[in-house]
Amino acid sequence: MTTTDAALAGNFDPSDEATVADPYPSYAALRAQCPVAHFDSCDGFWMLSKYDVVQSVANKPVLFSSNGGATFPPVGNPIRAIPLEIDPPEHGKYRTMLQPWFSPGAVSRLTDDIRAITELREKSAARGT
Repeated sequence: MTTTDAALAGNFDPSDEATVADPYPSYAALRAQCPVAHFDSCDGFWMLSKYDVVQSVANKPVLFSSNGGATFPPVGNPIRAIPLEIDPPEHGKYRTMLQPWFSPGAVSRLTDDIRAITELREKSAARGT
């Protein structure tokens, strides 16, 4: 990992069970100490952990491209994950088509279904199935 804080190098593995269970302490440390970090694990990846850095990069598609892959972990899918792994102007076309599905009204209409699925999952977990 390339970082200004070597202590983070041994403390962050995004696929580690403990990190998956509770990633927030690691994220907080990265935001505070190294908002732009490169990790050698998982075939190497960059992680941006502060909003202003992510927004700056997202608004400079000429300098920073998603065409090489933006999903983690890399799954080796030969088809790009649209719209995550495409750049403007194609990104805008797909975003415009998908936007209605992610509007506050559309998402709020899913609330009852999401609660029902969550309750079923909790019941299943309580039974050990």
